[in-house]
Amino acid sequence: MINKKQNIIIFNHNNHPIWAERYNKITSVTKSINGAYTYSENIVKFHIPEMIKVIAKTNYKNILINTVGTITKEILPADTDLIIYYLHENEKRELPRMQLIKQFYTGKIIYITSCIEREKIFNRNNNKTIHLPMSIDVSEFKKYKDIEKYKGNRVLFFGNMYCGKNKQYNLLRREFKKKGWIFDTLTANKLNNGNLLSRDEVLKEVAKYSYGIGVGRTVLEMNALGLRTLICARNINGIMTNDCEFEYMKENNFTDVAHPVFSNDIKTCIENFDKAIIRSSDVHDVLPILKQKFETTLEI
Repeated sequence: MINKKQNIIIFNHNNHPIWAERYNKITSVTKSINGAYTYSENIVKFHIPEMIKVIAKTNYKNILINTVGTITKEILPADTDLIIYYLHENEKRELPRMQLIKQFYTGKIIYITSCIEREKIFNRNNNKTIHLPMSIDVSEFKKYKDIEKYKGNRVLFFGNMYCGKNKQYNLLRREFKKKGWIFDTLTANKLNNGNLLSRDEVLKEVAKYSYGIGVGRTVLEMNALGLRTLICARNINGIMTNDCEFEYMKENNFTDVAHPVFSNDIKTCIENFDKAIIRSSDVHDVLPILKQKFETTLEI
């Protein structure tokens, strides 16, 4: 139940005063959906109801929950005394934004990051930050489980290619093809630069593969669709071959890490791709973690 004396405003993927307009302009042309958008969808559907239950036990009156984008002085609602702010990018991009907020807001602010190493960095800079592992709604992918998969060695590079995510693309493509693999690319909702695909069509295509390459949420999505995955952001971060490696990468949002799992040598990863485990992280499993950390941070 929402405390009737509390006013909770949510800036999300549909209504953020700055982010949503920019995103809609881009997607009106590309029709593509990025990880921030799908993550925000899950936050709104699953995380926020749990947060509201905890917030209702506090004395905060005007609460802002920000699931995407940044907060500026111009868009901050008047009299806000608590901000919940999801972070989507690395410390080089986020820390200056956090410093900027301190110039016009002095109330309570809790940041949420999906990367445990960034939690440490942000907290060292006097920002109250909690780590929440990345997760997806696994049930969304069950309807694709009976799609027939390609035979033989065929791999899919899946995900958007901006912010350095395509740094290793040419190397990956070259090395896989050297080993006799078919190398396909699904980015900006286009398979091999073909026609624009809907979200449903994208997932139907991904489900045809047994092997994939990606970063962040796409790793979880591919695993939920039955793909063994090579994690590649700006660097080669390896394949997950056991539970320890999976948990380590989950704590770091399946992105660039200090210690790649299994191997950061692309040839070694290709030769051992079948050793990769198939495992995802369901949103329902992180909700108790969110509740516990939220209560601790709000001192309930």
